[in-house]
Amino acid sequence: MNDILDLEDKEISTNYRKWAFRCFLYLSILILFTFYIFPKHIPSSYELEELIKRIKIILIFGGVISLISFYFIFKMIKNKELKNYQYWFSIIGIPSCIILFTCLINY
Repeated sequence: MNDILDLEDKEISTNYRKWAFRCFLYLSILILFTFYIFPKHIPSSYELEELIKRIKIILIFGGVISLISFYFIFKMIKNKELKNYQYWFSIIGIPSCIILFTCLINY
């Protein structure tokens, strides 16, 4: 009976590392999409307004994804998940994507 209720040997597995890695991929895609939209053509006044609208939408998506990814990183570190490639890409990649995204938007 004690074997059934013994939970000390079991590892708790969560998917925070997987979701943080997905957020890293989403941020990378947003950055590539911004690089594709931004220098595509020299905008006229009407096209400049459309470009600013698109960049604002991309900024909103990037901000939401960044907040969600920081939540997943916090939960991932708190739960002491296994350290595989998803863990390291999330820990290193998401802050670097946010810095790159900020530099790109301020340019």
